[in-house]
Amino acid sequence: MKISNAERDIHEKRREGLKHFGMTHLFLAAYCRCVAEYPALNRYMAGNKIYNRDSIICSMIIKKEMSADSPDTNIKVSLDPSDTAGDVYNKFNELVQANKETETLDNS
Repeated sequence: MKISNAERDIHEKRREGLKHFGMTHLFLAAYCRCVAEYPALNRYMAGNKIYNRDSIICSMIIKKEMSADSPDTNIKVSLDPSDTAGDVYNKFNELVQANKETETLDNS
């Protein structure tokens, strides 16, 4: 699979100062763009009614440290359909950093 355009975009964002910008940020930003263009992608059904979601929630499992025995924890990143790649990067990294700095794990 050819990913040269994606790699070019990642390197461009890193040159702009987004130090650890990667594929995860790129995919989340692309999904935000998709939902902005096609809002029907961000709907759900409960009972016999269809509801629109106001934001995009991405749930991910992360580790506090880069080691196999480090505990896992869950983060939920709330994104808006209008978020840019930089917005996605900032929101995602803020949650990861805040989670790594806490002493206890709160998966609520």
